[in-house]
Amino acid sequence: MRILNLEIICFKVKNHKNLTFPPPIFVTRGFYILRINTNENIYGLGEISSYVGNFNQIQNIFTNIFSPIIINKKISIIDFTKNIDLKKIYKKNISKQILHSAVSAIIQALLDIKGKINKKPVFELLNSKKKTKLK
Repeated sequence: MRILNLEIICFKVKNHKNLTFPPPIFVTRGFYILRINTNENIYGLGEISSYVGNFNQIQNIFTNIFSPIIINKKISIIDFTKNIDLKKIYKKNISKQILHSAVSAIIQALLDIKGKINKKPVFELLNSKKKTKLK
C-alpha cells in the first residue's frame, strides 16, 4: 500500500461574530485536517493545529517539504520518523511550531491508516496490554 497524495481540509465558522462569548482562535482562523490517501482507497486523518499558522503557510510546508518525502512511499510510521531530518528543515527558516504540528498530523494520519488496515482502534495499536485491575 502506497501513499497517493496529501490533502488539507479547512473548516471555518462563518458567523462567529454573532457568538455571545469570545470565540477560540480556531473558530476565527479555521480548523485544519490533513487527509492522506492511499492507492487502496483507505485514508487517514490528522489534526493540524490552527494556532501555529495560516492556511498558506501550512499548505506550503506540506507541498514543498513533506510531499516529496511521503508520496509514492510505503506506509510506515517508523520509516517516516527515521527518514525525516528536522535539522535540515530548520535551516530553511520555517516556523518550528508549524513544522512540529505538521509532523504530528502526518503521524496521526498514518496511525489512522494502520488502524483501518488492521481493523483495530489506534489505542490498541499503541498499547496492546489491557489492564483489568487497579493496583
